[in-house]
Amino acid sequence: MNYQHGIISSEKPTSVAKPTIIESAVGVIFGTAPVNLLKDPYSAANKPVLINNYNEAVEKLGFSYDFKNYTLCQSMYIRFKKFFMAPVVMVNVLDPAVHKEDVTEKTFTIANKKTAIDDQGILLDKIVVKSSDGNTTYEAETDYLVSFTDEGTVVLAIITGGAIGSAASVKIAYTKIDPAKVTQTDIIGGYDIETRKRSGIDCVNMVRPLLGVLPCQLLAPGWSQVPAVAAILSSKTRLIEGLFNAISITDLDTQAVESLDTIQKYKEDNGYDDDFNIPCYPKVIVDGYEIYLSAVVDAAIAQTDNANGGPYASPSNKIIAINGTCLDGGEEIYFDINEANEINAAGVMTALNLNGWRSWGNEMGCYPANTDVKDRYIVCRRVFNYQDNTFKINFFDKVDNPTDYRLIEAIVNEENLNLSTLASRGRIAGGSLFFDIDENPTENILDGHIIFQRKLSPFTPAKVIETVTEFDPTLNSAALTGGE
Repeated sequence: MNYQHGIISSEKPTSVAKPTIIESAVGVIFGTAPVNLLKDPYSAANKPVLINNYNEAVEKLGFSYDFKNYTLCQSMYIRFKKFFMAPVVMVNVLDPAVHKEDVTEKTFTIANKKTAIDDQGILLDKIVVKSSDGNTTYEAETDYLVSFTDEGTVVLAIITGGAIGSAASVKIAYTKIDPAKVTQTDIIGGYDIETRKRSGIDCVNMVRPLLGVLPCQLLAPGWSQVPAVAAILSSKTRLIEGLFNAISITDLDTQAVESLDTIQKYKEDNGYDDDFNIPCYPKVIVDGYEIYLSAVVDAAIAQTDNANGGPYASPSNKIIAINGTCLDGGEEIYFDINEANEINAAGVMTALNLNGWRSWGNEMGCYPANTDVKDRYIVCRRVFNYQDNTFKINFFDKVDNPTDYRLIEAIVNEENLNLSTLASRGRIAGGSLFFDIDENPTENILDGHIIFQRKLSPFTPAKVIETVTEFDPTLNSAALTGGE
């Protein structure tokens, strides 16, 4: 009988704000996560996971504030606790079967029928508990239970009636995951022809077929400061699955960039100057934690898209939830607007504190070598990608239809309606699609190949707003004479 008398109370976990879903800014993020916290840690490696909120992130990949070792947690924190923007796809490359460390047995004292293993990364199924003399091996769930604390350490509770009984101590050995054993090779990954399995960054080709979302930006905070990783990220942005385009967001190594005078040379010498890449510098501080700027820029892009109905505005000069900028290791540095502009002039995005911390930079990594508007500006590059991807999705069902006038007319009319709608809403300056018979000779049509021409003009950012002020002495005269 549930008899109650008096005043009772209970508590529930602090709720996390529900993220906004914005599909034009799906970040695909590669790195490491504390997967030992999962029920099945051994199936979590090299598998794209769709995440729509913080609780899903914890459930599917685990979470730790050790952002250096568990790099995916940076984006979990930024996307879901600071910007509240979803969805993201995360690919953990830490494999508990490979990236692990065996810890030799130690003696643990039992008090109040429990003991604590003050270590992180422990694989629960690899814990071995023995008697203090080492002669008896105890059984999990018969003699003891193990569970994680909120900090990711382990508590071992003695089961009453089990073989451990009233023993004062036990010997425990265990295996734990070792994120330090993950290398850039694991992040880069590849495609195994024999097993037909993908790993690392190559998993981007699995995202849409497996999860039904289209990759928009690729990043690897904590890894993309390695030039080889950044190069692969950028190379994978083009023709994902042979069809779709994305951008990459990467970080420059703050220890390798000697000064702002050398930032452009470093960027170009180390391959961060790709047309589809946004290089970022330096790192940032968020609530006392060091975070790679690429994770923040990814979230800022999603937030900007949400405010503008898609990728039609620059992510520069947007308020971002950071507390400072720093070098690797936490040494704080600050840029005035002239220094921040010097970074931008090198084709690198940064952060500026002017009436609040804000993203600062409009150019892709190809700038200043490439000044073509469609390549140079982040907003133009993203609009071109988005409209191309949307066209391919919208008209894929038309492939293999009869090549007749009705097909051509249907594609032209529908796409022009889409573009004119965007223009009428102020999303783009204008656009049109047309079929030029001169570019479609009979032999091409007989071969089943038809070509459409499209004009597309996104709005470029108002990068400089200037006023010119002149002293007008007549205003003084009018003020003194009352205007007579």
